[in-house]
Amino acid sequence: VASVVAEKTGYPVDMLELGMEIEADLGIDSIKRVEILAAVEGRLPEMPPVKPEQMGAMRTLAQIVEYFAAESRNDTGTNASSGESMTQVELAPETGMDAAGEYDPNRRVLNIVTLPAAVAGALPIAEGHEVWVTDDGNGLSAALVRSFEAAGRATRLVSLDPSFDVGEAKVGALVIVAPTTRTIDSTWETGTEDLLKRSFEMTKALTDPILRALHAGGAMVVTIARMDGAFGLLDGDFDPAQGGLAGIPKTVMREWEGVHCRALDVAADWKDANSAAETVVRELSSDGPVEVGLDATNRRTPELEAARVSPGSPAIAKGDLVVVTGGARGVTAEAALALARRHQPTLVLMGRTQVEATEPAWIAGLTVSLKKKQAMKCSYDRLHLVNTYGAFGSVGEVRHELIIEGTDEDLPD
Repeated sequence: VASVVAEKTGYPVDMLELGMEIEADLGIDSIKRVEILAAVEGRLPEMPPVKPEQMGAMRTLAQIVEYFAAESRNDTGTNASSGESMTQVELAPETGMDAAGEYDPNRRVLNIVTLPAAVAGALPIAEGHEVWVTDDGNGLSAALVRSFEAAGRATRLVSLDPSFDVGEAKVGALVIVAPTTRTIDSTWETGTEDLLKRSFEMTKALTDPILRALHAGGAMVVTIARMDGAFGLLDGDFDPAQGGLAGIPKTVMREWEGVHCRALDVAADWKDANSAAETVVRELSSDGPVEVGLDATNRRTPELEAARVSPGSPAIAKGDLVVVTGGARGVTAEAALALARRHQPTLVLMGRTQVEATEPAWIAGLTVSLKKKQAMKCSYDRLHLVNTYGAFGSVGEVRHELIIEGTDEDLPD
């Protein structure tokens, strides 16, 4: 289990403790947890697959180990009683940088590709169940209500309020519609951040009705962003925070197997709400990729395409300033160490996490030689990186006072 977690997250194996919480300590979300469990199952082909309802109960690494150990005992007992011979499971070899040496990763870039026109079919929603459309306040939601009703579906315009009392309502589809917002230089909008949180809570609040509709014949979860009709891959002024909406249906499709999930981006400059709504309903009744961007004339989807890197001179020299943000799962730390070993830049560490007064127990055993500690000058800036002035202010200050100073000493492995 530890080797799979390390492989999938970038955490060093020796740093992992069984008592660590998967989400709170390791920052592993539900999608990554599914990926990790699938990889463990791949190494233990004799084990039955983990059921979706069991995944949520696995909150620590120890609970994952206990689950597979219990299944192994059950499997052993079954085979022994039936007289079947046990097959020895051979674990897959370790993979990663240490095994491969110099690793040449596959590089892919995200591009937008044009799709053929959608072919209308039947909406995948159980009969007798309502479509709930959240009110965007800009007219598209109201037009969607009319279009769904024209398609023979009872539809309700609702407020995006997670505390809304669902009661016994038969909800077969949730369609979350973002408002048309413009930003200055595509900066972060706190109002949109709140929209994302309320959208997530609304989806959670409708868990039971949506799953009941699924078992009754079909259910759907849809988000509609209002960016450029191409998920931000075309030039234009749009609200980038709306890109986070797509994470809701893409998560639902993994956790609620069978629910029809779509993430749409309807161009903010598409002014004809009725035409846009008709196009959206036709899209939702057709086969197609999860993510589709729409404008008045085009239907598109983002796609990863292979792209090779041409050899060239390093862009970073010794002493150059490099800002390091994000992370918390080990990958960023390993990338920063690789940069430090090769180029000896000055690394500026920035994050939002409040530094705790006491270290957690599992980190106490991690040590670095005293000589290396004395050779480094360290500081940590805590700020929200959407605060542009705060971020650039910190970078300006570090030009006078180094955060981490490179040395000629070999860095720890």
